Amino acid sequence: MAAKERKECKKNCRNHSITPLLHYSITVPRRMNAPLDDRTPKSQTFGLPRFPAWMAPLLLRWALGVTLLSAVTDRFGIWGPPGAANVAWGDWAHFVAYTAKVNSFLPDTLAPTLAVVATAAEILLGIALILGVFCRPVALASALLFAVFAGAMTVSFGVKAPLNFSVFADVAAAFALAVWPAEPSPK
Repeated sequence: MAAKERKECKKNCRNHSITPLLHYSITVPRRMNAPLDDRTPKSQTFGLPRFPAWMAPLLLRWALGVTLLSAVTDRFGIWGPPGAANVAWGDWAHFVAYTAKVNSFLPDTLAPTLAVVATAAEILLGIALILGVFCRPVALASALLFAVFAGAMTVSFGVKAPLNFSVFADVAAAFALAVWPAEPSPK
């Protein structure tokens, strides 16, 4: 884009109360990885400028970590007693009973063990995601855990149950975080 066109774009932005950079990025067709203008850093990820590309994995980590830890707090009654609004289990006994239902294809005697293993995995992965330690392996392990949950829910309740709880979206988000490209080093 020529300097004259850029000046005209900035002038129009002031008239319409749109930031010049936003207006420029909306009105000017460009290649997916082309910089937005001369001030934009050259490093881009998924066609996004540096700021959103840096922010997206952080938001994914926090969302997935909070999702895992929220489920754990529910089974210990922190969100309220069983039967309260927006409470899935409310205590450990209800969670173990739900674990037996989700894993209906396994013997009921395994439910307490599966409940403990799932809880431990959710605590470790949730904390690791929020803190940002071992991001790729933790994100991949989270994707695997969510995939196991989705599979068990689908087998026991049908595909609608994991869709209602957005488990497939959690699998996809964790996998996207696991494969998110590293920020290139500045040149």
